[in-house]
Amino acid sequence: RRSDADNDALLSAADAAEVFSRAGVSPEAAAQVVDTVDVYCRGRLAFPEFAVGVHLVSLVAAGLRSTAPLPPELESFMGTISVSADELAMQGRSRSASASRSRPSSP
Repeated sequence: RRSDADNDALLSAADAAEVFSRAGVSPEAAAQVVDTVDVYCRGRLAFPEFAVGVHLVSLVAAGLRSTAPLPPELESFMGTISVSADELAMQGRSRSASASRSRPSSP
């Protein structure tokens, strides 16, 4: 959310590459991941593309795969993500609040 400067729910390719490079991959690998997951070639990533990009970056950082091509199963998975980043954040806050209410106080 902090990287979405214009609040349009899309992350620019440059901002996404910057976020991905913080995960321990080279700037070049981060840019290649952006190119791989930007399936609509907009130069901007929607949340499903970003989520798959995070997964790819973790695999690349661990040395388990190259940045391209996008595996068909991940491309299919991208189409199944129907929740937005904001909705996930709200769910997380809701779960945290209910979990803290359900914990007994320490003696």
